Amino acid sequence: MAKDSVTLTVHAPDLNKTEFANAFQKSSFYSFVDWGWFGFDFTNGIEFNEKQFSDGVFMMMNVESSIPKDQWEKFVKDFRFEKQAWTTWDEDGNDVLTIEEFRSGLGRLDLFDEWDLNDDGLVKEAEFAAGIFDRWDRNRNKLLSRDEYFDMYYTYLALWGVK
Repeated sequence: MAKDSVTLTVHAPDLNKTEFANAFQKSSFYSFVDWGWFGFDFTNGIEFNEKQFSDGVFMMMNVESSIPKDQWEKFVKDFRFEKQAWTTWDEDGNDVLTIEEFRSGLGRLDLFDEWDLNDDGLVKEAEFAAGIFDRWDRNRNKLLSRDEYFDMYYTYLALWGVK
């Protein structure tokens, strides 16, 4: 029985893009999320066509069937999509985004093409990790700080039970 206790805090260094990408390798945490019901099969690693890519980003934002304006505003700010207008995305004007409206808005941003680095029509693990890293690195110093990582992780991945 201990009479005193000690608290340890580990201060890990900031991650560069390569270190961050290691989390997205085959058998990484992403492989343990059950996305099968939504048409994703990660048994061979992450690989999205354009529709799956936009649907996956939609799912990262929200587990519901639509996205309210405040969530969308946080998303466009977090992912640095400057000068976006809610009214352009909310095509039917009902104050929420359906997956179809989100897919259409994301398509206008050419994010899929930006992340498809080898232009093969698929965003694979390394490309996905690089895209996420670039968007999560808010200060653009080519390092992902603990604060940058945890803020974005708990906003966009933790709701899926990703550990």
